[in-house]
Amino acid sequence: MKLSRIYTVLFLGLPTLAIANEEAKELDGISVVALRDASSYAKEANKTVILDKSQLQTEQASSVAQALENVPNITVEGGERTINQKVDIRGLTGNRVVQVIDGVKQYFELKNRGSYFLPLSMVQDLEVIKGPASTLWGSGALGGVVAMRTPSALDLLESGQKFGTKINQGYQSANNLSETSAMVYAANEQFDALLGGFYNHASDLRLGGGQTLENSKYIQKGGLAKLGWQINEANRLALSYRLVRIKQTAPSDNNLQDGRLAADTPVGNNGLNYKQFMKLITDARNGSIHMVDYKYSPLIKQSITDQSTILDYSFNPNSKLIDANITLYHNATLEREDWLHTNVKDYTKYITDGVNLRNSSDFDWLYLTYGIDYARNKISTVREKNTSFESTYRPSDYNGSSDNLGAYLQGHIPLFDKTLILSPALRYDYYKTDAHGDFKTAEISLPAGSKVPTIKHSQILNNPNFNDHHFSPSFAITWKPIEFFSLGLKYNEAFRSPSLQESFANGYLFGIKLVKPLQVMYPSGAYGAHLYPNLSLRPEIARNKEIDVNFHFDNILTQGDNIQFTTAYFINDIKDMIDAHLLFAPQGAAAQYVNIPKARIQGFEIGTKYQTENLGVGISYGQTFGKITRTDPNNPFLRGLKEGDPLDNIPAGKLTVTTDYYVIPEALNVGMVVSYYRHQDRVSNSYQRNWGDGTLFKSYILTEIHTTYAPKTGMFKDFRVDFAIDNLFDQKYRPAFGLIDGVGRNFKLNVGYKF
Repeated sequence: MKLSRIYTVLFLGLPTLAIANEEAKELDGISVVALRDASSYAKEANKTVILDKSQLQTEQASSVAQALENVPNITVEGGERTINQKVDIRGLTGNRVVQVIDGVKQYFELKNRGSYFLPLSMVQDLEVIKGPASTLWGSGALGGVVAMRTPSALDLLESGQKFGTKINQGYQSANNLSETSAMVYAANEQFDALLGGFYNHASDLRLGGGQTLENSKYIQKGGLAKLGWQINEANRLALSYRLVRIKQTAPSDNNLQDGRLAADTPVGNNGLNYKQFMKLITDARNGSIHMVDYKYSPLIKQSITDQSTILDYSFNPNSKLIDANITLYHNATLEREDWLHTNVKDYTKYITDGVNLRNSSDFDWLYLTYGIDYARNKISTVREKNTSFESTYRPSDYNGSSDNLGAYLQGHIPLFDKTLILSPALRYDYYKTDAHGDFKTAEISLPAGSKVPTIKHSQILNNPNFNDHHFSPSFAITWKPIEFFSLGLKYNEAFRSPSLQESFANGYLFGIKLVKPLQVMYPSGAYGAHLYPNLSLRPEIARNKEIDVNFHFDNILTQGDNIQFTTAYFINDIKDMIDAHLLFAPQGAAAQYVNIPKARIQGFEIGTKYQTENLGVGISYGQTFGKITRTDPNNPFLRGLKEGDPLDNIPAGKLTVTTDYYVIPEALNVGMVVSYYRHQDRVSNSYQRNWGDGTLFKSYILTEIHTTYAPKTGMFKDFRVDFAIDNLFDQKYRPAFGLIDGVGRNFKLNVGYKF
C-alpha cells in the first residue's frame, strides 16, 4: 500500500521529533507579542518558537536571523553581511515575513538591503510564528512573524531590588567583532525606568577556507530608553524610544561577494564576457533570450538611521472581559548611500505613523481577542544621476504613501472539558496607495506567431494611485484527548499588498557598455534595461493547510526526565505571487514586477527532544519544496515559465542534532550542535543560466560547540560567561541560492555582569 505524504510524515514523525527551540515555552507574566494574547489557547493553536534571553546569550548570534538558524525550516537570507541578513521561514522572506518590535510592525523594505537593524544585545526574547498570520498582523505575514521584545527594568531587577546595572562585552574572531552594551535600570512601586546603549564594531569577515569577504566591515551603535508608570492596579502607561545607527561600505547589491561577479575577459566594466554578450544579442534576435551573468554592483558607503517612539497604555481592571491595550508609534528609517567613483548619492526615507487597539475578553465558554490597526507609510527617495555610465543606468526617484486599516477577531472555544479547542478568526484589511510625480509606462506585447517581444512607450501617468481590500480567515482545531497527546489542524489565509517599491520603482535597472563590434547594432554604445512601474499588481494571497501531531511523556527512564515528539506537514498555496522579471527585445530590455498566477510551497518538520536534569538531546529535520503551479503564457515577462518549474530561493533540507550536558545544573553546561544541509537540486533553468556554471548547491555539515557558566546562586550569581566555536572544522560552504560563501571558524566569547 502506498502512503500519501501526509501519512508518511505522521508515521515517521511519531518516533522522532522536536528541537528544543520548537516547543512553545511558557513565559510567566509576559504577553506573547507574536500572538497578541498570552492565553494558553493561542499558544496551542500556534506552535510558537520562543527563544528567551538565556538561549540568545548562549547562541551569541550577530543577527536575529542567525539566532534562528537551528530551527527547522528557518534559514538566513541575504548572505553573510550581518546588516543585510533577514529571516527565511518556509521558503519566504523579506516583506513576506512580518517583523515586530515591542508589538509594533516594522514596514521598512528596500531591495537588496537589510531591515533587521536591532542587535540581539537589546532583545529580551524572540518569538516566531511559522506559516501565514495575516489574521493578527495584516499584510505581509505570508511566511510568518518574527517578533522581538526589548527589555524593561521589570525584566532585569531581582526580587526586592530597586536599582541595577548590566554590562556585556562580546568578541567574535571571524571579523574581530567587538560587541559592547550596558544598561542602567531602576523601579519602585509606581515607576520603572531603563537606559541602555550598545556599540558594535566589525572588520572584514573571514569565510570558510580562509578567504576574506571584502567590504563587510560595519559599525552599529545606538540606545534604548524606557519609562513605565503603574498608575494603579488597573492602569499602566509606558514610553520607549529606540535608536540604531549603522555605517558600512558594501556592494550596492549587498548579496554579492564583492563588487561584481567574476567573469573572464569582461566587456567594459559590466562583468559580462564577450562570448556571453554575443549570445545575449543572438538570443534576442531569435526570441529565446535569457538572463546571463551580467551582474555589476558598484561599491557604496551606507549610512542607516532607524528610530522608533512608542507610547503604550494598558487597562486591565479586575474583569475577565477587559484586558485592553492602546499603542501609538512613530517609526523613521533613513538610508543614505554615497556611490564611490561615481560621485552620486541616494536617499531613502521611510516613515510610519500608526495606532493599535486591542482587547481580550474571557466568557469562559469563549475567549476573544479583537482589535483595530492603522498605519500610514510615507516614502521619499532621491536617486542622483550624472554623466558617468553607472549613474546614468539606474532607477529614478519615486515618492509615495499608503494607508493601511485593519480589524481582526480571534476566538477560542473550549469543548469537552477543554479536550477540543476550536479557534476561528477573521481579519479585514483596506489599503490605499498613492504615488507622487510622473511615471513612464510601456506596452509590452508578444505579437502572434513571433518569439520576439515588442516594447512601445505608451504614456506618462501623473500621481497614480490604487486601492484594494481583503478578508483573511483562519481556523484551527486542537484535540488533546489525553495528557500526553495532541493533534492540530489549521487553515490560515494571508495576503500581502504590493509594496511602494514594487508598484512605483522606475527608471533603469542596469546598463551594459558595448564594445565596437556591437555598436553597429546599438549606435548609443549601451544596452539598457528599463524598469517600468506596474499599477496593475494584485495582492498576493496565501492559503496554508497544516497538520501537526505532538507527544509528551514524563518519567520514562528516570524520575524527572521527559521526552517530546512533534511533527508537522503543510501546504501553502500562493496566488498572484509578486516577482521581478526581465525580458530582452530589439528595442532594449525591460524589467517589471509582475504576478505569477499560482505557486505552491509545501514541506514538513519532524524532531524529538529528551531532557533530564543533566542531559538534553534533540534531533530535528525540516524540508521545504516550492514550484509554480500555474503561469500566464500571455504575459511576455512569464513566457519562460511553465507549470511544474521549481521556485528558486527555497532553502535546502536541514537535519540538526543538539546535545547539552549540565555539568553543574543551573550553573555550568557544555553542548554541541551539528547541522547537515542537504544538496539543493530543485533549481530553475533560469537560475542556473543566470548565476553560475550549472553546478547545483552542494551539501555540507557545520559543527558548533558551546559552554555557559551562569550560576543562579552564590557569590558569582550575577556573573555570566558564554563561549562558543562556530564552524569548528572551518568548512568551506555556500548556502543554497547564496552568492557568498559561509563564515569560517569563529571563536565567540561574551562576558556579562549585573550589579
